[in-house]
Amino acid sequence: MFKAKRTKRLLLALIVLASASAVHSQNFNPIVIGRNPFYLKDGGSQIFSIKVDSVTVEDTDTTYHLYKTWNYQSATGYGSGEDECVLPNGPSWIGPKVIKKSDGRFLLFNYLNDTLTLWPNAEVGTSWVFHTFSNDDYLWATVDSVKSDEVHGITSLLKYISFMRTNQQGDPHPSYPNDLEVIISDSLGFVTLFPFRNLFDQQNKPYLWGNYDISFGSYSLIGLTNPNVGKNAISNVSIYNFEIGDEFHYSSSSSEAWGTEYY
Repeated sequence: MFKAKRTKRLLLALIVLASASAVHSQNFNPIVIGRNPFYLKDGGSQIFSIKVDSVTVEDTDTTYHLYKTWNYQSATGYGSGEDECVLPNGPSWIGPKVIKKSDGRFLLFNYLNDTLTLWPNAEVGTSWVFHTFSNDDYLWATVDSVKSDEVHGITSLLKYISFMRTNQQGDPHPSYPNDLEVIISDSLGFVTLFPFRNLFDQQNKPYLWGNYDISFGSYSLIGLTNPNVGKNAISNVSIYNFEIGDEFHYSSSSSEAWGTEYY
């Protein structure tokens, strides 16, 4: 009888240990290949997506090259009366690329090409310098908690990372946003994030306009592909998904401006 109880206690201890080890060994990769997530600005209307264009490996570094955007910062002819020329070679809203290091760190880059360090596999309670500002202030990242939750019907493990800006003496910045948060799923990637491309000291902020001038703050996952859950971008298949018997109704209008007719 004593041996049976002892065996049960041993098995229970092993189960608890295995569960704890599973939590600590989860791979919280914020970038997921073959899946396009969509994010909505909290309290806003701006929606952005993350899409990997290609992946390269050099030594122990894995680089995720992100899809480029219209580069309005380098546009020519704007406001001059000449033809405007905009090239699609600008960085995405979270930067041009993400580099995964062999030690589990992920390096991101803002518009000024400053390095931002994300450590998604850090243990709860761990803090590190996410970014150093031009005046030597620090933006600290801290893993607050890890818990299981449901995201758009998919149950996964979520890691919560908070951020705080301090000076070199450790005093919090009086006006910098203190509600920045990154949430990473062990299966879905970023669940909540902010536009890393636009992270820099506001006093030395470059002039941004067009698609570069986006609201800074938290953006939350509203849908993704593979699997298709939540809200997704429309496609030709979804637009022209006609069935036998469908009816088409047309309307037309015209207007005239500056001597040219538009239909």
